[in-house]
Amino acid sequence: LAVRVGAGARLALAERLAAAAPGRGITAARREFFLDPGAQARVATVQALPAEAAYIAWEGARLGAGARLDWVTAPLGAGAVRTRAACDLAGADAEARLHGFVFGDGSQRVSQKTLQVHSAPDTRSSLLYRGVVKDAARSVFQGIIVARRDAQRIDAYQKNNHLVLDDGARAESLPGLLIDADDLRCSHGSTVGNLDPAQVLYLRSRGLSAVQARGLLIEGFAEEILTHVSNAALRAQVRRKVAAKLGAAPSLENAEMLKR
Repeated sequence: LAVRVGAGARLALAERLAAAAPGRGITAARREFFLDPGAQARVATVQALPAEAAYIAWEGARLGAGARLDWVTAPLGAGAVRTRAACDLAGADAEARLHGFVFGDGSQRVSQKTLQVHSAPDTRSSLLYRGVVKDAARSVFQGIIVARRDAQRIDAYQKNNHLVLDDGARAESLPGLLIDADDLRCSHGSTVGNLDPAQVLYLRSRGLSAVQARGLLIEGFAEEILTHVSNAALRAQVRRKVAAKLGAAPSLENAEMLKR
């Protein structure tokens, strides 16, 4: 998939990858987005392939001057997942907001690599990727911010959070910076841990069971990413997929209980 968004134009793209029936196989995807000066794009891709399948994706975006990109990826399916997403802010005043969410269960293996490249001055990028692993799943995130020599006065941020729900699950977070400019603001952060017991206790004090409380906290953990999926139908599908991995229905009724 190759898309060029012309100067001043706007694009909204929602994509869902799925299979009609379970089965082995490899899905290899390549996506490229070229945003001309002043262009705007909102892109959301959800991968919901069967557990027997494998998924490989290379994704890239290049932003011209003043372009805006809001990009969400959610590789929720397939037993083996390897993705690479690169964004090059090549024009002055370009801005990119990058979000990702993964939920690994069973023996699922997920590897995600991201690259935020600032090639022009006065550019901005922010990245928030979140992941949940349970059972014996594995998730690895590796993100790099690159500031080239001419990329002065840039503002770049990268954050990765993982929830590890079971002793057999594993998560790794490897953020990094490659800086060649001297007038900028770049930072990164990562967390790996289980749910906060105090938060679970609070929700149980409001009438929820332990399972409901944990499910609601996990859904809330994902929701900060899902709010950036502009397509309502796709957003609802992701919520149902997350709830299915939790073994429950979406906890909207629990949220109503909390309001009372």
